[in-house]
Amino acid sequence: MRLLSAPLLGLALGLASLPAAAANYEAEAAKAGQSASAGYSVYVDVTFGLRKRVAANELNDAHLAFSNQGYEPVSIEPHTENGDLLGFFVTYRKRG
Repeated sequence: MRLLSAPLLGLALGLASLPAAAANYEAEAAKAGQSASAGYSVYVDVTFGLRKRVAANELNDAHLAFSNQGYEPVSIEPHTENGDLLGFFVTYRKRG
């Protein structure tokens, strides 16, 4: 049995985790829109890829999806561990 080299194994594991890590904000926003709740909180995970670019893109995607359902962000709290940014807890409220 031949083992994969470390870089190849790292790439394979990284690519395998991307679809699982990518959130479906449209589904979460639709779920929030169907509820009678005036507020809704989500966790935006940014632990994959380049955190600076991923963090901005993930927050923009979440904000757009919730905005389309009539929500606006009211609180964004960073989640860090040992100085590393892991994600954000974002709370939205129904506009109007």
